[in-house]
Amino acid sequence: MTKLTDIYIVESALVRFIIFFIFQIFWIRLRKKGEEINSLAVIFLVTGIVSTLIERDVFQFSNHERQMSVISLILYFFIFVFYMLAVLGMAASALRLRLLILIFKNVSRGINYKDILKHYNRDKIVDVRLKRFVKTGEMGIENKKYFLRKPFSIFQLHGFIFRLMSKLYGI
Repeated sequence: MTKLTDIYIVESALVRFIIFFIFQIFWIRLRKKGEEINSLAVIFLVTGIVSTLIERDVFQFSNHERQMSVISLILYFFIFVFYMLAVLGMAASALRLRLLILIFKNVSRGINYKDILKHYNRDKIVDVRLKRFVKTGEMGIENKKYFLRKPFSIFQLHGFIFRLMSKLYGI
């Protein structure tokens, strides 16, 4: 394969994903609760099929170009899977993420345990999570208030992505 072929494959997969992402944002804003994952699968499939049909009809593909399109679809699939695991997978550990966001929102003044329990009335769950964060060094505790210890944490990146997606989806 030539460099142009490689670029075409990557660009085509990224364009498919961008189209999927835009449709997903609009769909999630209009969705009914509980239909998110099924909706994402349908949007993923429709975007892949429609973009392939358009691509095929517009460019009048030869056999080599059809192969590129198939490879591009495979790459689109892997980008989608990465997105589901890396970004939406964060929602699977929702309690952990919400707890981190709550503490991150109060990063300048900290938040005490009683205020955390107002949001999460699950003593044991909160206790276990906080102990893990303190033990790993992600958070510290001073005067019964929890603080982020590291100047940069991967959890801050997750928090940023989560807040951005919340704004995009209107949640």
